[in-house]
Amino acid sequence: MFSERVSVIYYLLTRGYIPGVLTVVYRKTRGQLEFLLVKSKVSKAVTFPSGSLLIGEGEQQSAARELLEETGIKLANLVRIPLQHEFTYKLPIRLKSIQKIFIAEANNNKHEKPERSTDWARWIRAKEVRRKLTHKELRQTFNLVMEYIKRRRKI
Repeated sequence: MFSERVSVIYYLLTRGYIPGVLTVVYRKTRGQLEFLLVKSKVSKAVTFPSGSLLIGEGEQQSAARELLEETGIKLANLVRIPLQHEFTYKLPIRLKSIQKIFIAEANNNKHEKPERSTDWARWIRAKEVRRKLTHKELRQTFNLVMEYIKRRRKI
């Protein structure tokens, strides 16, 4: 399994793709959905916890690691959904990221202090999330995730 993952990562990297994960964590508070967003100290971007896969790391393991690093929250109920988030890095070379999306419902999880690269991690009401997210592609992905969550939860 390890060599299979390394082969896939190598294949994607040689074609200009960086494999990654994006984790959408939500909770219901007073009848309203809230989503966990993070702000990067480096890029100043407001996004969902996300990042690249480490070589030899599984997608779910990577999603849990990124969530813990960026928010201090440890969740075991991450579920991969049939959507992905794609964007192109703004670098001198054109690299595209393809992020598998995981979702999880949080139930009053206590969390530790996030790592130093995260400026803050906050719960934001669903109606405000689109306005807070920095990137247009991420707002579009959030719309798809919301549709998926509504169908699954029958909200």
